[in-house]
Amino acid sequence: MQNVLYKLDTNFDARISFEEFQTAMVSSHAEQDEAILKSAFRQLDSNGDKFLSMSEIIDVLTTNEESLMRIKKT
Repeated sequence: MQNVLYKLDTNFDARISFEEFQTAMVSSHAEQDEAILKSAFRQLDSNGDKFLSMSEIIDVLTTNEESLMRIKKT
């Protein structure tokens, strides 16, 4: 637990300011958001070439509601 507190205390004053707390929370959420985006991208990239073609995007938007719901849940 102390290791976590030391990482939050970026100015080493033995206290966690709101700014330090906020920075840690934003960083934590950014990692989660990136994982969600990567998962959605992989689902859209149906041929696995690591690029989204117009046909892949159109396919997912026009196929059916189930495809959109699948992406939304990730």
